[in-house]
Amino acid sequence: MAFTGQTRAGQELAGRLEHLRAARPIVLALPPGGDPIALEIARILEAPLHPLEVRPLYMPDWPDVLVGAIAEGTGTSFDEGALGSLGLYPDDLLEVVRAERAELRRAVSRYRDVRRLTDLSGRTVILVDDGVDSGLTMLAAIASVRGRHCDQVVVAVATGPSDALDRLREEADQVIALEELGASAGRPEGEEDLRV
Repeated sequence: MAFTGQTRAGQELAGRLEHLRAARPIVLALPPGGDPIALEIARILEAPLHPLEVRPLYMPDWPDVLVGAIAEGTGTSFDEGALGSLGLYPDDLLEVVRAERAELRRAVSRYRDVRRLTDLSGRTVILVDDGVDSGLTMLAAIASVRGRHCDQVVVAVATGPSDALDRLREEADQVIALEELGASAGRPEGEEDLRV
């Protein structure tokens, strides 16, 4: 399935999320790729829209090796397979996580004073990105909103590989993807999946 752009992808995802309108969901965009898609979903569902900052975690000595991700709050996810192949455990990355959390706080402080994240307790949350590869940043986002006591977590993406989407289905209440691809090809997380 070929998309003409992120606006159309947002419109198509909104159509598949219409059943959530009565729940008065909150839409959270994972910047930057999720922003235009989430904007359309929020507009069509008449839902509040907020950014949710996420950051991938790379090994300091191997900057091309993605080993995890963090999100606002306490959201964290690790690729246990990648860590295991390096003979590492999540605790071995405490310094990396600490440094990335500081960067994340700086990024959030640029907009959060003006656009404070609303209370998610008991709410249905729709997490939106243009696509996933490993799924690590979305897993961190799921952990973040679960830690804020939301009622239901729905993931909406334009595209993603089947193995990553299956991992997300284990953690989210619902996962909607417009296009499900073959297994992950190892593209760096956050690389644009749609071309506007």
